[in-house]
Amino acid sequence: MSGFIDDADDDEDGEHVVDVDALAAVADLPVALRLRWLPYAHALLDADVAVSAAARAVACRVLGGCVGRAAVEALVEALDHKHPQVRLAAVSALAATAA
Repeated sequence: MSGFIDDADDDEDGEHVVDVDALAAVADLPVALRLRWLPYAHALLDADVAVSAAARAVACRVLGGCVGRAAVEALVEALDHKHPQVRLAAVSALAATAA
């Protein structure tokens, strides 16, 4: 996978290393400017991808405000994540989507 995930570099927990700061910068952009990064954010929310809760939370922020079915479904699934940080980010992102 490319983008914010470095396949060649995993941390000691076996999680992919994600540039959370760069992803957060994308999350701060208007939705129209985030479009090219949506597939990467969506991939970070995939349960089969080993990334940190912080990376998943920021991925929720990237998807916030997007009205596409895949983005909304990924955010709804994130509501059941085991980490509260991810669940809270999903709620905020869905609120942005509904606004």
